Amino acid sequence: MENTSVGVADGNYMLTFLQLQKSAVLSYVLTSLVCIVGIAAVVANVLLFVTFARSKRLEQPFNYPLVSLAVADVIGAIFWVLPSVAPTIEWRWTLGYSVCQMQGVMATLCYALNAHTLTFVCVERFLAVWWPSKHREVFTHSATLWLLATVWVMDFVVALFPVMGWGKLVYVQSQLQCAFDHSKSVSQLSFTFAVVYAIPFVAVAILYGYSLAKVVQLRRRAGSDGVVILETSKDARKETYADKFHRQEKRLAAARTNAAKKNKMAAKNKMADMSSEDSSGESDNEAAVTSYVDWSMQQKARRRVKNGMYVLKRRDFRALVTMFVTWLIYVTLWLPYVIVNYLWTYQPGSVSAEMYAGATFISFVGTAYKPFVYVFNKHFRHDLKLALGQKGEG
Repeated sequence: MENTSVGVADGNYMLTFLQLQKSAVLSYVLTSLVCIVGIAAVVANVLLFVTFARSKRLEQPFNYPLVSLAVADVIGAIFWVLPSVAPTIEWRWTLGYSVCQMQGVMATLCYALNAHTLTFVCVERFLAVWWPSKHREVFTHSATLWLLATVWVMDFVVALFPVMGWGKLVYVQSQLQCAFDHSKSVSQLSFTFAVVYAIPFVAVAILYGYSLAKVVQLRRRAGSDGVVILETSKDARKETYADKFHRQEKRLAAARTNAAKKNKMAAKNKMADMSSEDSSGESDNEAAVTSYVDWSMQQKARRRVKNGMYVLKRRDFRALVTMFVTWLIYVTLWLPYVIVNYLWTYQPGSVSAEMYAGATFISFVGTAYKPFVYVFNKHFRHDLKLALGQKGEG
């Protein structure tokens, strides 16, 4: 009885799609493709989690958005892609009203999270190329996590709009999934297109264009040693607030360690003379200072500061190219679905059911492709091999 409450859209496509319904071979092919995409998305992104969990080198703020994307894609594969298996087999919705609403919400959530997180990555890479000193100060561990959490909350609210009354989720037969019936709410279609696709597309295209153009220009001006200098301003030589915070935190940790050592030595040597105590204190202080100096030198090297100048490392350049390609594929995968949605809303007769189903399946691929793009990055591939090797040894 619950299935009768699930609305069915796109009546204009009913006759066209019923002709396809007679083909069992087509049903098996579509079902297999949907299963392959859903399972590949889950497996590939879980493997990505394992890689990040086992590689200490990947525990950097730049990689947090990649983990966020992987989480979004796993959710999308389980709650958006795989529920379309049943209607692909039976050519009708049999999973009930609640699952229909869940699939529509999760599809929008996955779509929005991909768009806005990739935009977040673009801004991060833009600052890394154009303003490295400010990039170090802004994209700290805590700040990056808070920003990503804000993106999730914002996109979850956008995904819940139809549940709150703006727009309507129905079973769209030509898509073989539950989605927005935009003919009932054109304003919702325009809002989603602007916020989730158009605005991020324009912003990211401009920022990546400037970033890549600057890198190409700087690489042409590189010296004989091949070093590409990103920033030589006075800000690059100044200590940022983030640096001050980390330095103070390290000093406090060194002081606590020193105090603990002193208390331990005092308990063991209650009968020792004052000279012995002084000598022990000086030794502990020297060890703490040495530890702090070593840490400071490592931090300076890690921040890529050389003689007051920020230089571009191959790892950063490859990360920029990798994320640009990732974004470009995302735009390409979702563009047919966006175009078909607009045509279906304003000129229903201009789109066939086959075109709509094809555009929908292409959008499903958006949940699975990213880890395969990352593998082409030499550094990520190296970390992946190490992670798998450590797993095998354990």
